[in-house]
Amino acid sequence: MKYTNHILAGAVITVLLMTGAGCAKQTVQPTAEPSKPVATQPTTVAPTVQPTTEPTTPTVSEPEPGFDHTPGGQLARTPEIVSPIVDDTWGTYTNKALGFSFRWPNKGRYAPTWEVTFVKEQAPLAQLLLINGIEFSHDASTSETVEDKLTFSDRFTTKKGDKIILISFEKTYPKANEAQFDVKAYQDHLLQILSTFKYD
Repeated sequence: MKYTNHILAGAVITVLLMTGAGCAKQTVQPTAEPSKPVATQPTTVAPTVQPTTEPTTPTVSEPEPGFDHTPGGQLARTPEIVSPIVDDTWGTYTNKALGFSFRWPNKGRYAPTWEVTFVKEQAPLAQLLLINGIEFSHDASTSETVEDKLTFSDRFTTKKGDKIILISFEKTYPKANEAQFDVKAYQDHLLQILSTFKYD
């Protein structure tokens, strides 16, 4: 009987030793979870903005003094006029029927010959000038005579009611002395004459 008890005790001890040797419950360390992807904000690329080009506004140049002998446009312009020095060498033309007058020089290098007439219509391709609030239609030409002379012809018309007044100026100069004849000074002189034109 003792022998049997010793065998049973040995078996129990053996079982206990086996359990202590690794058959007991082991502690399992949790494995790390797989890393989740980190959400990132989408990058926005700003579109390239092309610079806008503003429309170019045409610049309007100021009119030059005087005028040329080429028919101009149909827009009246106000020429720059230097006030004439009216002295005893200037005469006065008066038209009592239509109530207008103007002064004119009878001496000087640029003093023109002139006449006043009445016409039915103004030149269609004339240049329009506004002088002292009065609109004049101007057309001009330059011709060469057989005597080798240059003739400048300028015609100015203005309306008074249904009447069209024509003032014609003419100046002849030797072509050989053309370099001594200042065309611009002559043109300015005509404008000075017209600046004295007035209605009574």
